[in-house]
Amino acid sequence: MTHEFGHEELIPAFYEIFARSYHRLGSPVFSIKIFRNLLREFKEKANILLVRDKESRPISGVLSFFYKDEVIPYYAGSLFEYRQLAPNDYMFWQLMKYGCENSYKLFDFGEAKSKQDHLTSNDIGASNQSLCHINIS
Repeated sequence: MTHEFGHEELIPAFYEIFARSYHRLGSPVFSIKIFRNLLREFKEKANILLVRDKESRPISGVLSFFYKDEVIPYYAGSLFEYRQLAPNDYMFWQLMKYGCENSYKLFDFGEAKSKQDHLTSNDIGASNQSLCHINIS
């Protein structure tokens, strides 16, 4: 597999993957315009990471945000038919590597329904930290 980081030039390939992933899960899909607007608004504080197979076909992607010292992968998808290649593990590893190379200190793994749904911090020798959530009414 190979990967590349970019911005608006990667939106068509990213959106195709994202939309197919969401449709497969039965979830509604945002308009492609939202992703264009996010990248334009956040500029260097957001990017797309696209993973390609050995034939250079896009198979997974993530749109991430960068805030202070944190990497926040937010919108992601992968093509189900390539799951045996584990493109999401590769994708998130490359995103963590990018974060380290660019002096980010935290990586937001988000929440998953089960341990089998994602690569956990324990899988790579990192430590978990509990986050405090406060509702303001």
